[in-house]
Amino acid sequence: MLMKKIIAVILTALMLLSTFTVLVQAEDSSTTSPEYTYKTNKNTATMNYMTGEYVTESGEKIIVDTEEEKLATMDLRVESNGYRIYIDEYSGEIAVECIATGELMFSNPVNASAMKREDSTRAKFLSQILIDYIDTSNNNQECSYNSYANAVSVGVAGSPLPSQLVVKPIKNGIRVDYSIGRVDSRYLVPERISKVDFEEKILNAATESGCSEFERYQLLNFFKLYDLDDPKAQTQVIRDDWLKKFPMIEHTPIYAFTGATKREYRDIEKLIKAYCPDYTYEDLDNGHLALNYEPSDKAEALFNIAIEYRIEETYTGSGVYGLTARVPANGIRFDESVFQLKRIQILPYMGANTSDNTGYSFFPDGTGTLFSSEEISKKKSDTYFYGTVYGDDFAYYNIGSGAPHNEVVRYPVYGVVDEKTNADGTTRDTGFFAIVEEGDAMTKLIAHYNYIAKYNTVFVEVNPRPSDTYSLSDAISVSGLSTWTVVSARKYTGDFKIRYMMLTDEDVAKEKNLTNTYTPDYMGMAEAYRDYLVGNGILTKLTEDEVKEDIPLYIETFGCSVTTKRFLSIPYETEVPLTSFSDIQKMYAQLSENGVKNVNFILTGYTEGGLKAEKIPYNLNWDNSVEKETDFEELLEDAKQKGYGIYPDFDFAFCSTNTLFDPLILDKHAIKTIDDRYTSKREYSATRQTFINYFELAMSPAYFDHFYTKLTDKYLEYEPIGISVSTIGTYLSSDFDEDEPYNREDSKQFTAEAFKFFDSKYEKVLTSGGNAFTWKYVDYITDAATDSSRHARSSATVPFLGIVLHGYVQFAGSAINMEGNIDYALLRAIENGASLKFILSYRNTEKLKEYYNTSVYYSVRYDIWVNDLIDRYKEINEVLKDVQTSIIIDHKFIDKDAVRIPDDNEITDDAMAALLAAAAAEQADAAAKHESVRVTLQTIRKNLTVCGEKLPTALDENVEGSVANLYKLALERGEDLNAAMTAMADAKTALDALVAEKEALEAEKEAADNATTEGDAAEADASEGEGTEGEGTEGEGTEGEGTEETEPTLEEKIEAVNKKIEEATKAHEDAIAAVKAAYAAYDEASKTASAAAEELIALYEFANTNIGMLDANEAFNEEIRTQLKDLNTALNASYTALGEFADKELADLAKAVAKFKADNAELFPEEEEVVESETPEQTETERFNKYAVVENSVVYEEYENGKKLVLNFNNYAIKVKIDGAYYTVDAYGYIIIA
Repeated sequence: MLMKKIIAVILTALMLLSTFTVLVQAEDSSTTSPEYTYKTNKNTATMNYMTGEYVTESGEKIIVDTEEEKLATMDLRVESNGYRIYIDEYSGEIAVECIATGELMFSNPVNASAMKREDSTRAKFLSQILIDYIDTSNNNQECSYNSYANAVSVGVAGSPLPSQLVVKPIKNGIRVDYSIGRVDSRYLVPERISKVDFEEKILNAATESGCSEFERYQLLNFFKLYDLDDPKAQTQVIRDDWLKKFPMIEHTPIYAFTGATKREYRDIEKLIKAYCPDYTYEDLDNGHLALNYEPSDKAEALFNIAIEYRIEETYTGSGVYGLTARVPANGIRFDESVFQLKRIQILPYMGANTSDNTGYSFFPDGTGTLFSSEEISKKKSDTYFYGTVYGDDFAYYNIGSGAPHNEVVRYPVYGVVDEKTNADGTTRDTGFFAIVEEGDAMTKLIAHYNYIAKYNTVFVEVNPRPSDTYSLSDAISVSGLSTWTVVSARKYTGDFKIRYMMLTDEDVAKEKNLTNTYTPDYMGMAEAYRDYLVGNGILTKLTEDEVKEDIPLYIETFGCSVTTKRFLSIPYETEVPLTSFSDIQKMYAQLSENGVKNVNFILTGYTEGGLKAEKIPYNLNWDNSVEKETDFEELLEDAKQKGYGIYPDFDFAFCSTNTLFDPLILDKHAIKTIDDRYTSKREYSATRQTFINYFELAMSPAYFDHFYTKLTDKYLEYEPIGISVSTIGTYLSSDFDEDEPYNREDSKQFTAEAFKFFDSKYEKVLTSGGNAFTWKYVDYITDAATDSSRHARSSATVPFLGIVLHGYVQFAGSAINMEGNIDYALLRAIENGASLKFILSYRNTEKLKEYYNTSVYYSVRYDIWVNDLIDRYKEINEVLKDVQTSIIIDHKFIDKDAVRIPDDNEITDDAMAALLAAAAAEQADAAAKHESVRVTLQTIRKNLTVCGEKLPTALDENVEGSVANLYKLALERGEDLNAAMTAMADAKTALDALVAEKEALEAEKEAADNATTEGDAAEADASEGEGTEGEGTEGEGTEGEGTEETEPTLEEKIEAVNKKIEEATKAHEDAIAAVKAAYAAYDEASKTASAAAEELIALYEFANTNIGMLDANEAFNEEIRTQLKDLNTALNASYTALGEFADKELADLAKAVAKFKADNAELFPEEEEVVESETPEQTETERFNKYAVVENSVVYEEYENGKKLVLNFNNYAIKVKIDGAYYTVDAYGYIIIA
């Protein structure tokens, strides 16, 4: 019984719980769902993509040119976590909207139709995928496809086909499946067709469908008639030849298609599909069958590929979401027996900006570089800049990526910043930041600026099945430059995934009170990437306990090298020490005495064989030459006691020596090229302008663990401080071994596993270069990029890598003593927050010149460098030691607030130039005064001459053109105006009378319409009868005239009055126009009379005022001076009379004109005054300033703890203004702002 009660309680509880669940679900379901739209589809083009023409729902035709207009043509298909995804299902174009900010990002330029380029180029800008491939069936021809031309615009004129896209919903996103290329396996082109069928079904059908003469000519040109009755077949030789080629013509004449290339097949097929709609594949097959002809197969390229767009969280728990684009590599399908894939470019114009706006693209070249859209557009040509993620792959015959001078791309990110205009005319910055999350080791990043279209973009290029081309002369004995292309047997089957993070203008974020946003600049991108790495557990903030008081100094030392000596004239090889273990102790002792105590020594070439013949790390054996005085255990003990680091470097990536009993089996452990040869390390030589082979065989990452696990067992016996594994953090290569192939993504995983192993076994791990996938496991990175390639078209180098890593990983740049400009390199290190590295050898440095590989170390003598080392270290340590755990929170260029400080010679030259300018100005002033006097005297004579002619008759109204005559004409124009006013008043009176008449008729009609009583109705009937009779009588009276007049109805009267009103209104408007014209003439005449008087008065007054200058300057001769003075006196009376006339009559006339306009203001509505904008004077900053500094060469930087720096990357001193204060910064110098 108790059990039953318990069960009952449980069941009751379950019922209540289920009820509660249903209630919760019901509440959730009531949430407003997004309104998805389905305006677009794959069967009908949404718009004319080439012209931009779009027909709105109301039927209006518009040209799509803005983001808002483009968005209106697309469908909302996804709304999730604060974002929306829109798509045009026909073209595959997408748009992403951040709901909180309203910002939009488009997969393709919204105004691509306005681009002044040919359609084939415009098609690329409308594509989401670009493909390059090789057609092995067509002489290895290189071909290109794009998703617009070969999947969207696949129809023909007048007969559009559905696009070859399929859009499917997926969780939090959509998937777009592309069939790029020709879906039909055959062409609708008959290779052989009977004469009757060709003329009836094709030629005549095309003519009836309206094909042009040229298109008809094309058909006849590609189809040749073979008819034994043809006059051309007169000779038996021709007949026999035709019968041999076409035996079917013995029974029926035929047309044979003469086209050979796929393009010719495509061109003719377009004509047949456009103008022969009744001709089908069934007709094609039946025609071939009737002629007993087997058609040739023409394989057509068709690539099936998909892009999955999702809204995903940046990392778990971040609350920050964004767009991801994923291309499943295993879903890329095509006929690999015929076609070889060269490259796929994914979303090449996502978020592209334009040089019409202020903006730039960010590229991870070294520490980071910017390509300004405005600056790069001035070059007036296209720009390409690219880099393979994680550098060259030594498994390839061809390396260098076509850009051997470029810095290595160590981290797979990029971004674009753009400026957009708001509705109110203000501007805001927008942009995106992209991270290649998956398949990064298989990608290449490309920055492209298209000069004609003005688009600036960065995108990803991939190939899931790599290929390589090599010279046959390197493999077999052949002459010439013959090459062979081989495709890898192993295909990458993972995903290519790109995460896009939208950037938000600071003002927009403040206005909308948003916090989880990143600014649209390289600082915002770096912060986004840093947060992404921290959130995904890749980076961890350094604490004060993890760093020492001073920053670390890294010194790479060389252990020993092989040299040739002689004994009794017999040469033999022996190892000579370059820096022994005891030498390291001596070096640290000296440095420590001088205040340099935090030193990490990287020991290179200390095991057997040294620098030249070091074996693959496996059995740990130190070379005897380096431990004669001190062995490794003693060195470690000394290092632990005194606090410096010892990091022996072990090279698992390359091997230069392999002896009989070594654990290295080349056939198994070494990397193979795609043609099954061994490969080696190669580095670019700037002096030789080519890649130099170092004769160090590359090891397969798949077998790193075979060596490092064994080495670790040996090395851990020493209880070491740490380990250095430089090369595997720097280089990444595939392995095309036929039996065990691995692609680069496989190698990345093997290398990451190696670092994970080292991190678990060693207290400290140090590497070189530092590819991004190693950051999680390392404590120190050397040879990190602190500069970019400084490409000719790059606008600026930015410390993106330093902003990301500083405060999380301790790192240093390349060896500063190997730099060409140490001051510049030191400044770059400070900018990135990087420590210093030196490569030094304690003794026997001349032995390094004996081998090419080591001859590059020409400046590594410790005794020469030690003092500079101490000074340089102390300098940078003072700047960075208190910010080791602080992040960089601001970095910007302030060169506009800086000027170059001139040197002593320039100051002297400027002073001399100022003196010469002053003297020249004084001379010019004197000349100007002399010229002014001369001009004044000439003007006096000229003015008196004119006044002598016109002033005496100025008040004679009978003299044409005199002031009085002009005044009389103005009065006449006034009389004309009065007459026009009278006519206007009469027209208005007539119009008013007609309007009154119409109002009376309308009132009468309204009264008649309102008569609703029976009496009124009867009276109306009686009146109507009487009226009819009267009309009849009246008609009889006019019988002789043959007409019958009737009384017009009220409606007819009103209509007649309306016509009269229209005529009267037109007459009134004409009268008003006549008044305005009369007034304009009156006003003009008045002004003309006044102007004539004012001119004469001004001429006389100037002469009279300056008449004394005649004698003062002894101008002219005495006779002329006397004549002029007498004339001036004689004209005075006329001048006085004219002045009185102007003050009275002309002034009254002007008042009368003004009064008329004021009294009739309704005729002259005020017009908005158009004020012409004056061209502003050139500002000081716009004028040429020979002391202006180079753009983007002065940097302001700020750390989390408040430390502020100004860095000058110029080779001259500058003066810079910051917060109202001026600072002087030396050449390649810096200052710390208190």
